[in-house]
Amino acid sequence: MSRPEYIQKMEGDMCFSVLNVGKYNLPENLFDNKNFYTLKYIDSVLKENQFLYTEKIIKTKHGFYIHLHKLGSHEESADIKVYYNPEQINELIIYIKQFLKQI
Repeated sequence: MSRPEYIQKMEGDMCFSVLNVGKYNLPENLFDNKNFYTLKYIDSVLKENQFLYTEKIIKTKHGFYIHLHKLGSHEESADIKVYYNPEQINELIIYIKQFLKQI
């Protein structure tokens, strides 16, 4: 499976595995905590004076990339994939359990 172009450019040839989390409705403020998350990429549209995203890439403080993708800006739910270093599998398991409790 290929990585989003942004991650490819940032990390080069570093090996990443992917976890397909599934499709979820996400709270708008889920990634607002700047101590844990950094917005790295967003593809959005302006609709009725509001930015609506179709794609986001967020980097966690653990070095995971969370890729959110909507088929259209009008969609409520986003397909979630997490790109991670295979050596961090144990850390990822703990992170995902906590993440899923928030959504």
